[in-house]
This record gives sequence, C-alpha cells and structure tokens, in this order.
Amino acid sequence: MSNIEKIYPYASGDRLSDDRNTYFYTKFHGVDTFSAWKKLRGKVTSVVGRDLSEIFDAEDKTPTHFKKILEDGNEIDTDILLNSLNDSLNKDVVHNDIIFWVDKLIKKFEVTKRIHKSYSSSRFLAVNKNLHRDLTLYFKLAYLLEKVYQKTHKLPSLNAFLKVMDSLNSQSCKFSKAEASYFNYLHNKEQIIMEELANKMGVDI
Repeated sequence: MSNIEKIYPYASGDRLSDDRNTYFYTKFHGVDTFSAWKKLRGKVTSVVGRDLSEIFDAEDKTPTHFKKILEDGNEIDTDILLNSLNDSLNKDVVHNDIIFWVDKLIKKFEVTKRIHKSYSSSRFLAVNKNLHRDLTLYFKLAYLLEKVYQKTHKLPSLNAFLKVMDSLNSQSCKFSKAEASYFNYLHNKEQIIMEELANKMGVDI
C-alpha cells in the first residue's frame, strides 16, 4: 500500500468485494487527506468527462408509483427507481416523494456500501445480496446524489456522493472508456463542491 493509500484508503482495492469500506475511526491527516484524495481520483481522470444523462432511461413511473409498490408488497427494481428519480429531479421542485426515496437509498448505502439490483418492498432489503456489482447503478446513484446536494445543500447527500465515488474509484481498473469518462464528469462536479466548501472554511486544497 502506497503512502497515499494509507492516508486515503477508501478508493483502493476492491471495495465491492468483502473488503468493503468502513469510515469509522478514520485517522485525521489534515489537508494531506485532500491531497491524497485528489491524487487517487486523478489516476482515473485522464479521459474527457462525459455527461451521464445519456445512461438514464425515460420512465413513465414516478416515485409516487413506488409508494404503491410498498403497499402492494412487490419488489423494487433499483434501476427503474433511479431512472424515475432522475426524471423527477429534472423538474425544478425537489418534492417529498424524491426525498423519501433518496433518503432510503442513502441509508441503505451507508449501512451496506452496496447498491443492489432490487429491494424488497417490506423492509427495503436486498432481494439477492450477491447482485451488487452493476457499476451503472453506482454511476446513476452518484449522479443523482450530486444533483440532490446542489438543489438542497444537505450534507447526507454529499457524504453519500463522496462514498459512492470512492466505491467507483476502487473499480477504475475495470472501467470501459465510457465509464472512465462518466467518472471524470462526476469527479469534476465533486471537486467543484469540495473546493467551494474549502474556500468557505479558508482551507487550501
């Protein structure tokens, strides 16, 4: 493990295997943390960024539709849910249905550090715990979380966004050229947010 990875270990290895991230008891390295973070992200970002909006399918279903699924006791397809949320977020108002589902996804990711193919409607548990390696779902969630943060400025969405990016960063050796360009697009967004926050706190990163 390099010194950079010792300072910022969360984006290295295979974080979608059993070696999943835990952010508890994180050692404090001050501004060196930001330097290590930028260097690890920079290993992936040589490809020109590409907007992720093209990977979303248009969906007729709305987040309200999924509340009915909860009542009916059916499974929730994560890809359809993410497509639906993206469609809703393209509108100006972040209404309660969006917050309801984004909060569910954030809480589930924070606990498991996984995005599963589908979830049970009763307790929002993964239907198959082994189906969690579809990178498209991680790209879509990261894209949505950045959008939600820009619209609400609520820290849980930013915190989850950074952690999903760590998970993606750990898979960078497997990226296709398109996935590398998506990652670069998201990292540009990520870096702007972090620089804005650092400037507010008077910290040079």
